[in-house]
Amino acid sequence: TLTLNMEPEAAGTLTDAGNYEEGTQVNLTATAHENFKFLNWTSASEEIISTQADFTYTMPAQDITLTANFEQTHFTISITVEGQGGVMVNNSYYFEEVRVERNKEINLEARAEQGWEFHSWTGCLASDREQEQIIMDNNKFITALFTVVSNTDNLSAENITVFPNPFQQTLQINNTAGVEYMYITGITGQKVWEHTPSGEQRIKVQTHQLPQGIYLLTLRKIDGSVQVKKIVKQ
Repeated sequence: TLTLNMEPEAAGTLTDAGNYEEGTQVNLTATAHENFKFLNWTSASEEIISTQADFTYTMPAQDITLTANFEQTHFTISITVEGQGGVMVNNSYYFEEVRVERNKEINLEARAEQGWEFHSWTGCLASDREQEQIIMDNNKFITALFTVVSNTDNLSAENITVFPNPFQQTLQINNTAGVEYMYITGITGQKVWEHTPSGEQRIKVQTHQLPQGIYLLTLRKIDGSVQVKKIVKQ
């Protein structure tokens, strides 16, 4: 039996696996999908059998498994905006997913609208600088977070407060009647808690399961504005 695998999965199509007698000449074909290119055929011991996508293989006496290896040639960057602002990708405004060559460096710039300010990048990019560069060595999913300009340390004009901060076992968020959705993310953008308030004034979050470190508490208000607070687990 001749078994054909591919690495990575879904990188292309393969023919012609099946049951063959010893000595049979089997025409094998590896066809790369878009954004991939063929590299080589290898054996189970990772020995390179051929660097040709189409080649004739002589069936041995025993069952054999061959792997067609592909390499991704392009990746995509997907950007989500929280709050009021936009993102420039290589000096062009981002409107939809961008396809970029493998290992190419791209420039990102966050531009806040009036009354808002840039807060941070999260996801595949963790930074608070408005201008950043990123190497496209994989598909990238990034969020640009903008917050309402405020002259106080409160989270909003309605005096939303967080106590204690730093916190340990619990975190209390006060004056949340005007908030429609809230969540906590790690510094890399992974969401670790979320809640949809139903008009309550006070929310208590059980945080004993969270590792020590820095987190971001994001509150999306009914009026569409977004407020963010850096919180620390001790």
